[in-house]
Amino acid sequence: MRAIKKTRILPAIAALGFALNLSAPALAVTECPGRVVSVYSGEPGNFFIFLDSGSGGFVPPGANYIQASVAIALSALSTGREVLIRFAADGVSCNALRNDMIGIWMK
Repeated sequence: MRAIKKTRILPAIAALGFALNLSAPALAVTECPGRVVSVYSGEPGNFFIFLDSGSGGFVPPGANYIQASVAIALSALSTGREVLIRFAADGVSCNALRNDMIGIWMK
């Protein structure tokens, strides 16, 4: 069995990766940074996160990411670490409470 030359395989792998990346849909979202200053949870399971930057997010009841969002927000609130709230819409203002929050991550 002949050994396959790396010089032929590496460009082919790179070209395939590039082609697959071009076919992926663009991620058009807005991420707003800030520190969590308050959180609110109430009936019927709503959860709100408010940032010092003026931004805030709403996690609707039954969202599959609500438990993780609560955990990250409370952890960030207690430690003072900055978070990024991701909103579904692209290019929106980070100075308002929005209802299209789709994620949060702690920096």
